[in-house]
Amino acid sequence: MDDHLGRVEVDADGVATFLLSVADIKSIDSPGERNPDLYFTLFYDGREVFRSEVIENVDFESLHRVSGDPVKITREFGPYTVKL
Repeated sequence: MDDHLGRVEVDADGVATFLLSVADIKSIDSPGERNPDLYFTLFYDGREVFRSEVIENVDFESLHRVSGDPVKITREFGPYTVKL
């Protein structure tokens, strides 16, 4: 079963933005998971009209090898164009 990580509305330009933390990806069925597979679904009038491909092993905790600073904290998964 997939974990529901959130819900957002698209803005006037059709853009959806959301934030996830490492705590969001942990669940009872996968407490040690660090690099989840993600996908996105788009609903219109209560029905699913789009599902993205699965983005495998998304790393939320990348650290720079030398400095130890977080790397690529912001990720973009798109753009997607959906015609209704």
